[in-house]
Amino acid sequence: MSIFRKLTYLTILLVLMLVMVLPGTAYANSSTANTISTHNNRDIQDQFVFGDTYTLKDGDTLVGDLFILGGAVMLEEGSRVEGNIILVGCTINIQGTVEKYLVAI
Repeated sequence: MSIFRKLTYLTILLVLMLVMVLPGTAYANSSTANTISTHNNRDIQDQFVFGDTYTLKDGDTLVGDLFILGGAVMLEEGSRVEGNIILVGCTINIQGTVEKYLVAI
């Protein structure tokens, strides 16, 4: 294997590791989330999060699936996920309800 190819693979690996080590924060109740209001609680559609922390607040419902790569998930007590949760290189703290499957790699 050439030295250039080895350096390319090493660079890609280092970038992926850096993304997983330095998560930011993405709250489910931010104004940029695709939401549908229902009384005091909110229904949130499918979410894809890359390298951030995802928090589902008390009373919020994620109607679709959650896919998170290189971050963390916090489901507060009283929150509900009606779909699947797929985690790759993440941590999760579940105090709410997950109605379908949870897959962690």
